[in-house]
Amino acid sequence: ARNWASRLQIMRAKRTWVAVVLGGLLAGGGLLQAAGPQRLTGHVPKLVHGLVPIGRPAPTNELHLALSLPLRHQAELKQLLGQLYDPASPNYRHFLSAPDFARRFGPSAEDYAAVTRYCQQHGLSVVGTHPNRTVLDVSGPVRAVEAAFHTSLRLYRDPRQNHTFYAPQSEP
Repeated sequence: ARNWASRLQIMRAKRTWVAVVLGGLLAGGGLLQAAGPQRLTGHVPKLVHGLVPIGRPAPTNELHLALSLPLRHQAELKQLLGQLYDPASPNYRHFLSAPDFARRFGPSAEDYAAVTRYCQQHGLSVVGTHPNRTVLDVSGPVRAVEAAFHTSLRLYRDPRQNHTFYAPQSEP
């Protein structure tokens, strides 16, 4: 739980990539300035409900995370998508270039910089950036991930695929 900092979607096995969506980060193109921490829901994978944790990942294990920031102007984007695939629309199949899409719908440079600073302030290293600013690649020890996103990670055994994975124990 952090006023703008997290939505853990799913964490998969043994020191691999973690998908993290920073929902609630962007609103009207700027950082939310909520009065305090906000608990987000729906981010503990459904698979873990009913499973008993088999342990915890070591606090020093290095994790690699892909932080995904939400797109801006969702209503406008939905409308554009409808027009792109409507043969009666003047925008039919007039797709945006990647830079135009990023400029119109991607997170702002200021928001991307704020997420970068937040991660660095919480012991995570930025290992990759993307021109459209929708993803920020970071790495850091389990303890830093847990502290940054105000949750704790647990190890689980997937009964269907017989492998071990980790996931947040509680909503971020």
